[in-house]
Formats: sequence, structure tokens, C-alpha cells
Amino acid sequence: MMQSLNALSELLLNIDGGKLIIISLFILGMGSLLVFLFKPITKDIINILVTKFKCKDKDKDKDL
Repeated sequence: MMQSLNALSELLLNIDGGKLIIISLFILGMGSLLVFLFKPITKDIINILVTKFKCKDKDKDKDL
């Protein structure tokens, strides 16, 4: 484990600035793409949960 970590750190230290900027932009772009793709899914999940809790509260009010 330590050997692979040392090899990775050595590899990152030997990368020049231009390539490092390209790699970091690629990683940031992939993160933005994932957020963009999962935003509608999380929005739907939140709407379902809110609707479920609203219905649960209405049922409690009816029982009283």
C-alpha cells in the first residue's frame, strides 16, 4: 500500500504544470458532469420525500 502511494506521489511530482492543469480541469469537468446528471434524480427523490411527509401529516390531522 505504501509503495503504491509513494509511486503515485512520485508520479504526480514529476508531471509538468501544463499536464497538471489539464488533468485537474478534466477531474473538475467530470465532477460537474456528474452533478449535472444527478441533479434531476435528486430533485425527484426530494419531491417524493416531501410529498410523503406532507401526506403523513395530513393523515395525522384527520385522525385528530
